[in-house]
Amino acid sequence: MSERVWLNRRMFLKGAGATALAGAATSGASLLNPMASMAAPVQDGSGGFDFDTPYDRVGTDCAKWDTIMERHGAENIQVAMGVADMDFKCAPVITEALAERVKHENWGYLKMPEDFFPAIVDWNKSRHGLEINPDLMALSDGVHPALIAALKAFARPGSKVLLTTSTYSGFYTDLRESHTLAEESPLIIDNGVHRLDFDDLESRISQETDALILCNPQNPTGNCWSAEDLMRLGQLCLERRVVVLADEIHCDFVTKGQKYTPFASLPDKDVVNNSVTFQSGSKTFSLAAMKVAWFHSPNPDYFQKVQDQHLAQTNTLGVVAHHAALRAGRNGSTSCSRISTATTTMSSSTSATASRRSSTPRRRAPTSPGWTCRRSPRRSARRTRPLRPAKPRRSRSRRRTSSSAGWSRTPACTRTRGRTTVRAARVGFA
Repeated sequence: MSERVWLNRRMFLKGAGATALAGAATSGASLLNPMASMAAPVQDGSGGFDFDTPYDRVGTDCAKWDTIMERHGAENIQVAMGVADMDFKCAPVITEALAERVKHENWGYLKMPEDFFPAIVDWNKSRHGLEINPDLMALSDGVHPALIAALKAFARPGSKVLLTTSTYSGFYTDLRESHTLAEESPLIIDNGVHRLDFDDLESRISQETDALILCNPQNPTGNCWSAEDLMRLGQLCLERRVVVLADEIHCDFVTKGQKYTPFASLPDKDVVNNSVTFQSGSKTFSLAAMKVAWFHSPNPDYFQKVQDQHLAQTNTLGVVAHHAALRAGRNGSTSCSRISTATTTMSSSTSATASRRSSTPRRRAPTSPGWTCRRSPRRSARRTRPLRPAKPRRSRSRRRTSSSAGWSRTPACTRTRGRTTVRAARVGFA
């Protein structure tokens, strides 16, 4: 591999006004440090994790580096800021667990380790003071599949979903997959700090608004919303019958001077029962390719609604990697705990484009019962035929009532002669 010039990340973050990574030793006074190969000092787990020695991923089919270099030219890329994963070696306990599993040389279905869910529960309790009922928690192969399932469970096709912008662009993909529309409420910038605009949020809630995607900490601003802000937001959503979907995947990355407050830890039980939380170790331990996440809700009815729309497709190595990381962190392993406690800036998969709208026209989902979206069972959702006017069809669907939110809805799909007709479901108050 040819020699490349690397930016010293600590010096870069300091120069950008960010707090240096905690627990790391300096690698030199100069800004530029040449690195000729992928070799890096071994992390033995006995001391502070090395956050100063970058790991050269160029030429390894790395989405973060190789894709952007192919697109814009290697000579034009100094720092890859487009994908939220880290350029450091993985924690040794994770690599060791994966190597041990590979020795097994058989890739049949994996029985879930008995202490996997308890490890997630312990991690949240010890680090964030959050109590989670393991019986109301489920695995997913990513936050996206779980979030799409939740949108299908709570938001009618054609209904609106609140987003506080600028925000992660992947949410717009989730809305397209669930046939819902974005209702954007811009954040207020006050002395360089992004804040929620509650007046604007309230004005944008209508009878067509079914859900709010809350990003906490916020991607890409890095804001950790205060308990007071979260309570006010939660009460507003509860009063207006809007379900809160809390994406808290960046919960272990908190900038200096801020405090992460889990939405599910709020003192108002009714507010918390009107929510579903989504988490993963993919950001904390840089395990994005392992495709493991989880979601939970203290509301059994909400949890079951998401489960009804969700199908987990987790893989063996992903479970092994996350299990090793969570278990080591619970047992006090330095290599994992140093990663999660380091004060750092949040890299964002949309840091370069989060504040601008996509120029690609988006297909709009049906907005009234007079529109249908017909789809052949043999075609994928991405190849949905163009929307066309159609006569309203009567459905024999039964009413399903959510006891805690006080609303009821009819299912959004009916079967007609081998094809699926997707319609905007009517919502009534129970």
